[in-house]
Amino acid sequence: MRTFALKTQTIIKMKKYLLMTLASALILSACGPKKASDPLADSGRTQRTENLLTNLMAYGDSGVYMFGHHDDTVYGQDIQLLMKASV
Repeated sequence: MRTFALKTQTIIKMKKYLLMTLASALILSACGPKKASDPLADSGRTQRTENLLTNLMAYGDSGVYMFGHHDDTVYGQDIQLLMKASV
């Protein structure tokens, strides 16, 4: 019975060390060199922004429904009304 407890403790320690090693690796990899800044397009936006706008316009014209942020602006409106009413 004692050897089972020792094996269990050893496995738990190994899992902790593995978790700490993975966490350290993630933290160190996040602190890598910065990417070069995007060049500005003629409109004053970055090239990545221009590409994003072009793709969004193409999706809008194709009838594809993009799910996820379709009602972001709805939330929080009641809070603002309640705050104005309480003043």
